[in-house]
Amino acid sequence: MIKHDIQSRVIKALAEASDVDIAPESVKPDMSLRDDLQLDSLGALTLIMDMEDEFGISVAEEEIVKFLTVSDIIAAIESRLPQEIKVG
Repeated sequence: MIKHDIQSRVIKALAEASDVDIAPESVKPDMSLRDDLQLDSLGALTLIMDMEDEFGISVAEEEIVKFLTVSDIIAAIESRLPQEIKVG
């Protein structure tokens, strides 16, 4: 799995979870989860739980509240994956 694939999967999931009608190709890494995507804390928790299942990782609930942007989620997932998975 390459870095771009991880980002694409996260962005697609975020677009689906967002309360805003937004196409995945419109979601950018610097977008705010709350302001741009209108994702509340419950939505973020649900999204992270889905990502944990999809990628086989674990994220502490205390960390989830620190996620402010799309790139924060992508970085958290990438940091938890073994190096050989991140590079393909």
